[in-house]
Amino acid sequence: MATPDFVHLHVHSEYSLLDGANRISNLVKACNEDSQPALALTDHGNMYGAVELYQKCTAGGVKPLIGCEVYIAKQSMHEKHSKRNGNGYSHLTLLARNQQGYQNLMRLSSEAFVKGYSVRPRIDMDLLSQHAEGITCLSGCLGSELNQLFLQDKEAEAAHLAARLRDLFGPDHFWLELQRNGIEIQDKANECLYRLHQATNIPIVATNDIHYLRHEDCQAQDILLCINTGAKRDDEKRFRFDTDSLFFKTRAEMGHMFRDLPSSLRATMDVAEQIDLNIEFGTYHMPEFVSET
Repeated sequence: MATPDFVHLHVHSEYSLLDGANRISNLVKACNEDSQPALALTDHGNMYGAVELYQKCTAGGVKPLIGCEVYIAKQSMHEKHSKRNGNGYSHLTLLARNQQGYQNLMRLSSEAFVKGYSVRPRIDMDLLSQHAEGITCLSGCLGSELNQLFLQDKEAEAAHLAARLRDLFGPDHFWLELQRNGIEIQDKANECLYRLHQATNIPIVATNDIHYLRHEDCQAQDILLCINTGAKRDDEKRFRFDTDSLFFKTRAEMGHMFRDLPSSLRATMDVAEQIDLNIEFGTYHMPEFVSET
């Protein structure tokens, strides 16, 4: 089997604080070593690494794909909550497709911290609908609302949500995100996602939700989680990832994992090719003030 074309679209760096264990320079190096022509950065709730990604990717001959894995409030971002999902938040993967999308993504991130912060920097669907232009959306990991609905056997509600996201971002810019990470409930979510794809023709795309560079780095990332949650590693009841598979997989490794769905690998290239973003440095951008008189 020929090594497929593929790029990673769901990636966390050290800027996913106390969660991601990747340095951007190492990710760019890994892309070059495996002939992956582009690299996304989708840190949790922030865009701290956007400029570093752009500059290091550009210098390294890799196309930068600037994104963010945003936290979506279950109800309003202005309501204060402490529970994840339920009355808390879910995840959604966003990528800036052009300058307008980049501006919108920065706006969403800023609003999340300034107006929506409660446990996490959150936005809501109302704000997202106001700033969706120029953004490509992937349906997200197991923490997404779509997958949570599937896991609760609420496929009709999930289909309604998927239709809403497709209408919001456009049929060419919303993708169902498949991951094969060894987590049992992920398999159920994938089955539901594929049925939804067959029923609606919403395209599927393969990702790996990268949190560390190499397989053996999973232990370092697990220590970060312990620091994050204030737990000890030997605490059997603590929060942990039920997989050691969230590393930077090569094209060959991803090709083997998705050998039955090669279109989902090619789709990563389609997403990357849609993105056309150039950031200027060394120029002045004065703020606009609206006069009240």
